[in-house]
Amino acid sequence: CGLRSGAELEADLVDVIAQAETLKHALAGLQARATEELRAMRQAAAGDSPKAAADAVRLVGADVALARRESPWWGDRRVALARVLPEEMPRAWAHLQAGEVTERVAHELLAETACLSHDDRAEVDRRMGRVLPTLTLRQARAEARRVAAELDAASVAARQAAAVKCRRVSVRPAPDGMAYLTVLGPLAEVVGAYAAVTKHAAQTCAGLTDTDPGGRT
Repeated sequence: CGLRSGAELEADLVDVIAQAETLKHALAGLQARATEELRAMRQAAAGDSPKAAADAVRLVGADVALARRESPWWGDRRVALARVLPEEMPRAWAHLQAGEVTERVAHELLAETACLSHDDRAEVDRRMGRVLPTLTLRQARAEARRVAAELDAASVAARQAAAVKCRRVSVRPAPDGMAYLTVLGPLAEVVGAYAAVTKHAAQTCAGLTDTDPGGRT
């Protein structure tokens, strides 16, 4: 067969990386299937009591989070994904099972269509199903948002209005004694605040540049 060229070996390595990525996504689909089966078993065992069933589902989220070494918040989201996606967005679910889309993309699809009816969410799935594997995370999010607004603009507007109530400022630690300051708020207001802070920082830096180490201008 002879020795293979460097270009051929490089191509093989790229192929290994691509196949491993597909396998990772397919394993995420397997986790989702197991999550849904666990939820269904727990809920069935809880009987007819709505409270007992709700408590059972919450415990599934906690167990999933522990198994995946994530926060309980993420555990609940995993349970919701595994429960809703197969029924309401079967094309996206099939892509996830095949390893053709990431779990993150699937979560974004659910988030962007959360305000829609069952039928409208299914329509988003129908329109995006064929092209979904070709989209990046950002593209998938934007397309789901666009189609959702086209199908039910009133619900999307109501969701945006409700989101204003969740505005907040938070601080979290960063490496090397640093910290992140995060602002969540209406787009126009946050962009305006960013522009004001950036302008102030530029003026401050310019002032420091005009002053020598001894403080003389």
